[in-house]
Amino acid sequence: MNYSKPKLNNILMSDIPVENIFISEFLPDAPGDFVKIYLYGRLQAEASGVMPEKDMALELGVTEERIMEAWDYWESWGAIRKRYLDEEGTVTFGIEFVNLKEQMFDTADIQIADNYGEEFPPVEEAEPVGGPAMFRDAEEAAPEGSGNLVPLIEEKLGRPLGITEMQKILSWRDDLGISQEVITYCVDYCIARGKTNFNYITATLEGWSEQGLTDVDLVEEYISKFDERFKQYKRVLKALGLYRNPTEEEKRILDSWFDEMGYNMPKILEACAKTASINNPNINYVNAVLKGWYEEAKRDNRDVNSSQAVTNAKLMEYYSYIKEKADREAEERLQELYRTLPQVEAMDRQLGSLGVKLGRALMSKDKAAAKEISDAMEILKQDRAIMLAENNFDIDYTSPRYKCKECGDTGIAEMGGLCQACREARRVEAEIWLRERETQGTK
Repeated sequence: MNYSKPKLNNILMSDIPVENIFISEFLPDAPGDFVKIYLYGRLQAEASGVMPEKDMALELGVTEERIMEAWDYWESWGAIRKRYLDEEGTVTFGIEFVNLKEQMFDTADIQIADNYGEEFPPVEEAEPVGGPAMFRDAEEAAPEGSGNLVPLIEEKLGRPLGITEMQKILSWRDDLGISQEVITYCVDYCIARGKTNFNYITATLEGWSEQGLTDVDLVEEYISKFDERFKQYKRVLKALGLYRNPTEEEKRILDSWFDEMGYNMPKILEACAKTASINNPNINYVNAVLKGWYEEAKRDNRDVNSSQAVTNAKLMEYYSYIKEKADREAEERLQELYRTLPQVEAMDRQLGSLGVKLGRALMSKDKAAAKEISDAMEILKQDRAIMLAENNFDIDYTSPRYKCKECGDTGIAEMGGLCQACREARRVEAEIWLRERETQGTK
């Protein structure tokens, strides 16, 4: 591919000229690879002027397809011109870098320094507030038929617009069929959110056009609904530990929860809480849970957001379940420990035997014997703890791991009555447990 620009004698000892217009107007919107390709092409234009696409791709660490995409992009922005070798435009083309100042500004009355790096001479009769004299007058520069949209948007943005931006304004009206009222409303909407990038404004208008939002009232109604729904998206993702915006597919799934199944936020967050025990929680897992609940509610002819009543009897049944589960898992860990360290099993048997002897000594009120046995048991427990530590086992490895340390998963407080420390949490768990048990029973 050919790159054309007046040549310098020693490119490595010189600088390539890049207009400030490129940096301020073009660079912020462009993908990083496209900026890299543009600048490297400028360098080649200053040097040999010839570099095959495959060589540039190798130098920049990009694909040849990416280079072609970049030149298409820069051509659409008016930063380059493709010069084809035939009239059909079907064969290899060269790249001509255009003078951005000439493209965007009327430079007939401005003396441009011959060499980059020299200061521009002062411009006489500077324009009043509204921009430097080098900017075209908005009405003179605006494309024919743009009406008062250009100066109005320039006033809102607080800066003059370039030719490309003016052409975009015409495309909003003529190609998308958007009214001036909606266009100005969109500009105000984007500015209020700190988004003054023209590509962002264009994408917003295109989205509204696709939604059929033809007047400001429809736009305001849509924005109100969209902003609230976006907050809901973020709340659900945060509950799953995902601090990012949702994908389009995730939005579709989330919308189905609110709009098709009729869930409210508390119920959805309850489903999200079920992911606490799994790795890499995701929307699809929660979707499966909510679909199951939805089918159950439909079968029982009840609202999806209603909770199944959990009586105290059912709650105590759940307490028995989780305590038995914790005790069973502790016994499994104990047997595993015995298989790994048979010495510990011998120690535990000896401790059991000493415990029986201690009981007899206490019953016979033989204090001396009871103390001797108790001391022996303490030494044995210390030896057991040391052996566990030396073999990378926690001291409480074989102890039951109850959810509530206050009641030991019995549900009964030390002074009697239901344990207040965990009752509400266990009641929520019991509801889910009962629902899952019923579901498994129907399969």
